[in-house]
Amino acid sequence: MKYLDVVFAALFCALCALATFPVTAQAFKAWTLANPLLSSFIKFALLGTFGECLALRLYTGRYCVPGLAPKMLMWGVNGVIIAMAFAVFTNGTGNLMQLLGIPGSSAPASLFERCLWAFSVSVTFNLVFSPVFMLFHKLTDTHIVHTGGRLGRFLSTPPAPARYFSEINWDIMWGFTFKKAIPFFLIPANTITFMLPPHLRILSAGIIGIGLGLILAAALHKAKLRNAVTA
Repeated sequence: MKYLDVVFAALFCALCALATFPVTAQAFKAWTLANPLLSSFIKFALLGTFGECLALRLYTGRYCVPGLAPKMLMWGVNGVIIAMAFAVFTNGTGNLMQLLGIPGSSAPASLFERCLWAFSVSVTFNLVFSPVFMLFHKLTDTHIVHTGGRLGRFLSTPPAPARYFSEINWDIMWGFTFKKAIPFFLIPANTITFMLPPHLRILSAGIIGIGLGLILAAALHKAKLRNAVTA
């Protein structure tokens, strides 16, 4: 294990311990609830960037992500978007369940009702929001590549969505991400997220994002190897 491996592992464990260790958990909870959007920005800026660095380390042996500054910025923005989406879907899904006559929609009391509510929120969130969000994230990533990974150019250069859409690997995006990762990974994982207290949900979503990033990196790496063999 390299020195940077130890550093990255220690930083990740420190962030998780900050939210769960009794001495700091209350302060973390109070700060998160008092600053929901700012805390979401910071958590995702750190965890999302960590996930990309980790995936790069596994498949290239190095941590340095090209375009680190704009990537960290966009991960933070993604955290804010997800926090707002959580607010919409955690409240809206209860209304939908009530409309459909599903128990536990307003104030789930039993474990079964809490699980049913969390699963329902995860299903609606991941089927309605996640595909659009993933496309947005892919387009911003492509814009970072086209602007050379420089923050100034990224912010000042108008994006070209039509061009970026044509560059998406739809075998991965549709065939793997939408058809496999969402139903078999994100929906079960985010069911656990919505079972957690509100101040831990964004942290959980960030950790799940790391897992998804590693899964997608593995799928992309496998596709590249397959293309190299058939070429």
